[in-house]
Amino acid sequence: MNEADKELEEKLAEVRRGYIERLPERLHEIHEELKKTQKGEVAAAQTLHRQIHSLTGSLGTFGFDELSGLARLIERELKAIVDEELALEPAVLAKIEANISRLGSGIQSLPGNDGTLVSAAPPQRDRPPLVFVLDSVSGSGRALADQIASFGYETRAYADSEALTQALLSERPQIIIAHLPGDASTHSAYMDDLNRIRSRWGQAAPPIVFVSDHSGLPTRLAAVRNGAAGFFTTPVAINDLMDRLDNITFKAHAVPYRVLIVDDDSDQGQHHALVLRNVGIEARHLANPMSLLTAIDEFKPELILMDLYMPECTGIELAKTIRQNNAYLGIPIIFLSSETSAGVQFDALSQGGDGFLTKPINDQDLINSVIVRSERTRAISSHLARDSLTGLLNHSTSKDMIGTEFQRARRTGNPLSCVMLDLDHFKRINDTYGHMTGDQVIATLSRVLQQRLRETDIVGRYGGEEFIILMPNTGADSAYRVVDEMRWRFGELTHHTGRQEFHVTLSAGISESTHFERANDMLNAADEALYRAKSDGRNQVRVAAGASGTSTPG
Repeated sequence: MNEADKELEEKLAEVRRGYIERLPERLHEIHEELKKTQKGEVAAAQTLHRQIHSLTGSLGTFGFDELSGLARLIERELKAIVDEELALEPAVLAKIEANISRLGSGIQSLPGNDGTLVSAAPPQRDRPPLVFVLDSVSGSGRALADQIASFGYETRAYADSEALTQALLSERPQIIIAHLPGDASTHSAYMDDLNRIRSRWGQAAPPIVFVSDHSGLPTRLAAVRNGAAGFFTTPVAINDLMDRLDNITFKAHAVPYRVLIVDDDSDQGQHHALVLRNVGIEARHLANPMSLLTAIDEFKPELILMDLYMPECTGIELAKTIRQNNAYLGIPIIFLSSETSAGVQFDALSQGGDGFLTKPINDQDLINSVIVRSERTRAISSHLARDSLTGLLNHSTSKDMIGTEFQRARRTGNPLSCVMLDLDHFKRINDTYGHMTGDQVIATLSRVLQQRLRETDIVGRYGGEEFIILMPNTGADSAYRVVDEMRWRFGELTHHTGRQEFHVTLSAGISESTHFERANDMLNAADEALYRAKSDGRNQVRVAAGASGTSTPG
């Protein structure tokens, strides 16, 4: 167990110990409400139902399934009273009192902490994903490795299997890319050699992506039968290859999901938050439901997990309140409750909820449910806000972000760099190679921008072949160094159309927020700097007045 797992286990154990320590106090409060209920106070019966409802879920969450089942029986009996299906009769109340006494006895005899830990997410890499390229066929393995490196990967190129074998003795790549020799009749020995090389890693053997000069079904079948994680024919479409590599290494999912947990039971809410954080989800627990709207504005969750029964208001009332604000319409609300009545669950969903998870919920089931729903939410939001070709922010969303980030920079006093970037002679590319090839060039540039920039940087397709980059907490001089390196690396990439190869360059203009009073002025200054870069010969970066930095064509 690594240090991160140990730390999380200790935190979960601490929450669990605190929960057990507070159970007698909660049991005392339950007995007080029971006394009032026995006196015929309907409001007390409602409070008692909420208390038992909360206990049903939390007991299950912390592993006390038998006590949770007993609490659920009490909850159902109280629910029937609250819904006026049963009257506050002595026989009914005597049964509830007896079950609460059994529940109390069970709580008094609870053992100490013996909680289990959900497996942690893989630790964040301190280095880029490593890719080995094996090419004993065409001699172009180094060139392919260099292109892959331009997208933020670390690469090694090998001309024979012996060199690859030696390299695998000291380090394990995330992926091996292997160029298949000849046609299908020559593949068997080559595949056997590759499998022997990988076998030293056992179950942890790196996946293989195959490249071949042949696209026929026999060659593809040979690759599939030997566990191919991908198959590409020469000349390799670099954008498609990078899509596959990103998918294998999960590079495209680096930004954590944001989940807000609304539950007045602090022990249970903290437990769920810790479990989600352990797998890389940014989870925040809110114990006071009356602070929900403020929390949504500040945290901007992609998913809300909400208890159904809480003091001061119910989850259904909160959901209806959230849905009154158009800005919050796209946030899914999942009720997390021990309520099992199909009618109540349907009512909750019809009043603004998007799903229902029944407490107690297994930690792994909670993780899976949150990830599935968050993925769908992000996909929908991305579709609405992003350009369909590049996956970058579209024009209107980019315009909104300019104003938002400019105001943020003014509030914090930190610099914001604005970059306008344009492909050189793009009309000539479309006229020479066709619009489909032009689209591939745009998609490739968008991938370079996403791979080479920080997660905090904002990238959008401003229109056609023009892009915008917003770099928070970055002065123009620093932005210049980053953009100029991207200019150089993109110019080195080889683009293919059929058997033709060509290169494309770009130009850029940069402005810094500290020199302007309005966001539009900053944007116009970056656009004017881009115009100067174009006028001065293209394939260079220019910085607007107020900071130094220019590049010469590479």
